[in-house]
Amino acid sequence: MLFLRDFLLAVFKPKKFFTERFLNISKTRIEFLGIVGIFCGIVLGNLFTYALASLAGRDFLINPEPYMKALASLNIDSAQFVDLLVVQKSYSLLLIILSPLISYMGAHIFGGALYALMWLLMPLDRPKLEIGRTMNVASIALCSIIFYIIPGLGPLIAVVMVAINTSTGLRIAYNVVGFLKASCVLVAVYICFFFSAASLQLLAYPFSKFLQ
Repeated sequence: MLFLRDFLLAVFKPKKFFTERFLNISKTRIEFLGIVGIFCGIVLGNLFTYALASLAGRDFLINPEPYMKALASLNIDSAQFVDLLVVQKSYSLLLIILSPLISYMGAHIFGGALYALMWLLMPLDRPKLEIGRTMNVASIALCSIIFYIIPGLGPLIAVVMVAINTSTGLRIAYNVVGFLKASCVLVAVYICFFFSAASLQLLAYPFSKFLQ
């Protein structure tokens, strides 16, 4: 129950978590909180996406008329639409398969990128920077990946919340504010989310061919 309370606090009241709980729980607990948030968000979110893509494909085959006008306005024919659904399903399945690895490595990659950027761009604050503490901040911020489960806008909401909570955590952990801190957070988010997502999206097409 205490773990669940900490998780809900990290997700819905991150400022309170960083202020009241961050320094009072073990590194192992913090890491596990991040792993659970990433894993549940990726698995449940992509299961929903896979199910929606499957339903859309099945409905299109049964009753294509409602889709045709929308597809025509986008200059997409029916074959391309079906291919897009197949690739989306493959992308979702690929993320589900990789979710244990992503969940374990997420805080290491994000926290490491964040620490490196802060060390490079914020030389005056180097003496107080600690890679372990930065990774702990990343772990708690990554609990917000659970918002990935929201249909449609879930991934965008999750990324925005991770960025906001990372900024909050760094301010409380290191007492750093300003443009440079915000820049470090945004660049780290871009590297670890948008760049990684684009790379995995490129793998989705050959993966869909492999599944066929």
